Formats: sequence, C-alpha cells, structure tokens
Amino acid sequence: MVRRRRRRRSNPAFWLLAAIVGALVIYVSIPVWRMQTADPGAIQLAGLSLGEILRERVLHSLTALWVFFFGACFGSFLNVVVHRLPAGESIAWNPSRCPYCRVPIRASDNIPVFAWLSLRGRCRACRLPISSRYPIVEATCGIGFLLFAAMVIAANGVNLPVGFGPPRPLSLVVLAPPWTLVVICLHHAALLFALFGWALMEYDDQKAPWTYAVWWLLFGLAVAVAAPFVTLIPWSEPSVLSYPADDYLRRLESPLAGAALGLACGFCLTFWRPVHKSNSLVFAIVGVFLGWQATLSIGVLALLLSGIFQPIRRARFLHSSAGVCLVAVGIHLTFWKYFAEVAWWPGSSPVATTGGCALLMCWMLTGALPRKRPEAGGLRPND
Repeated sequence: MVRRRRRRRSNPAFWLLAAIVGALVIYVSIPVWRMQTADPGAIQLAGLSLGEILRERVLHSLTALWVFFFGACFGSFLNVVVHRLPAGESIAWNPSRCPYCRVPIRASDNIPVFAWLSLRGRCRACRLPISSRYPIVEATCGIGFLLFAAMVIAANGVNLPVGFGPPRPLSLVVLAPPWTLVVICLHHAALLFALFGWALMEYDDQKAPWTYAVWWLLFGLAVAVAAPFVTLIPWSEPSVLSYPADDYLRRLESPLAGAALGLACGFCLTFWRPVHKSNSLVFAIVGVFLGWQATLSIGVLALLLSGIFQPIRRARFLHSSAGVCLVAVGIHLTFWKYFAEVAWWPGSSPVATTGGCALLMCWMLTGALPRKRPEAGGLRPND
C-alpha cells in the first residue's frame, strides 16, 4: 500500500517576512526606476547622487524596522502586564509561559508577531490555541511607536506645539540624535503604553490594581522633575520654560495642576457615563504627563468620543474610560500643534478655556450625553 506524503503547509511568518523584504526592495529601487524612465538629472535631489539616495533609503528601511521591533517588544511586555497584574502575579521574576500547560516559552518563541505566526497561533508544547490578541497588541504598539517616532524625532516635532526647527535628514538624526525629542517621544509613548494596558484590563472586565496608577503617577512626576522640558506647555506660559537647576518645586507646578484637572475631568465622566470608577485616576495620569492645558483638551475630546461611540455596541473597547482616553490622547498628540493654533479651542488661552468649559457644562446639562441608567426595579445590586 502506497502511503500518501502529507503536504506541508506554508509558514505564515515566512510569507510575512518575504512581503516585508519585497516592500523594502521596491522602496529602495524606486530611485533606480526613476532614473531609467525619467530624466537622469531628476534623480539629483537636494544635490545627492544615486548612491547617496540609495544609502539614505536603506537607512530609512532599517531604522523603521528597528523602531517597529522596539515598540512591538513593549507590546509583548504589555500582554504580560495585562494578564498578570489583575491576577496578582509578578511581572518581573516569572518567565513567560503558556496559559494552559504552564510550560515556559522559549526565547525564540517570544519574538513579537513573527513567533505567533510561525507557531500558527498555538503553543509549541500542548498545541492549544493562543489568542490572536497577542500579536494584534504587539503590532499595534509597534506601528504606534513607529508613527510617533516619525513625527517627533524624524520630522523634528512636526506635531508639537513648540517649534524645534525644520526636519533633518534621517542620517543626521541617527548619527546625532536630538535627545530632547527622543526623551519627549519616549515620554509620550510611556503615557500611551499605560493607557493601552489599562484599557485592555477594562476590556477584559478586570479591575486594574491601584498600584498600577500610583506607579505611573510617580513615574510622571519623576520625569517632570528630572526633565522639565517634557512638559511642553508649562503652568503659566505657552512655551518651554528654562527652570533653574535647583528649583524642583517649580517643576512640579504643571504636572500637579494637570493631575488636579484630570481628577475633575474623570469625575465628570464617572458621573455622566456608566463606566468604571477609575476615570479620575486615568485622567490624573494624563495630567501629570502632559500638563493641565493638554488635559483639558483631552477631556473635551474624550467627552465627544464617549457621546459618539456609546450607542455603538461593537465599539466596546471605547466604552471604557481608559479606552476613550487612549484614543483622545492619540488624537491630541497627533494634532497638538493645530489645536494650539485654534483660538477657540481650550488650552493656553484663558478666554477660550473658560468658554470651552462653559459650553461643555451647558451641553452636559442639556442631556446631550447619556446618563447612568438605574438598575432594574430601581434598586442597586447591594440593596
């Protein structure tokens, strides 16, 4: 009897890697194609030769891959945080392991995105399925960090309300990094990382430990004291302040004011929407990281988004306080420069801030936002 040879299925990770390599080859080869089909003199962009342009594009590709992998590694760690913190497990000492058979995961199986595809979404030991949310979170963190690094570092803070000069070639950015922008980018990425982890916990109907908020609040205060330039719009002036070297108390003005306003914004969301009672701490973290002006703008965006997505049942991720705050922070950081230039948008201008708060309160009082509905029979669960 002739036995049929079992056909081996292709590896999805191989095809993904092949697609990435193919896209990079096409991106690098575009100048050569332009030289063959157009005027040879057209390739002399900014006085660069063909070899210099090819070298610059190779540097673009390798830098983008490294930045994506760096962000995806934080996404992989975020999966561990979301899985272990609500259960009271340690996130530092125990190695990664399968949630079913508890077998430790190899280092080669911990490569973000590619390891899950290589194993076809199953544990190597027990072959039980592993949720696709793991690579989705890793890819989301990688792409998000790549986009913010491109805007803040590569484009010289094109999205920030404070000017840092025109964009520089990537080769100069890599060889002589603008460390001020690097710290600002990492600072904003840490805020998004904290909010994303909190939103995933609420999405799983888990309660984030209060220590999670405390550690992020302390981290934001420590960074504000050590590197006050991360607070782009400080307490009283719409520009970067030059703090005295020993004036540490003055450096705490903006993050503490932001935390106070964040508590107020979170209280409004808790009062008007049936979500977790952790809104105040979520917005307090935003205030410590970005200051009171940005917190007010993010609070307005969060209230608008909550009113839009609350009736949509499939948008359950945005029904939580941290989820809607995460999206609002992402929108604000991306368009911060344009929000700062709008005269009527709440921010540094006291007139616009007062008017925005008054309009927001009138809108809430007219019932435009959905309020909490009473429990069935008019009784609370504890009654």
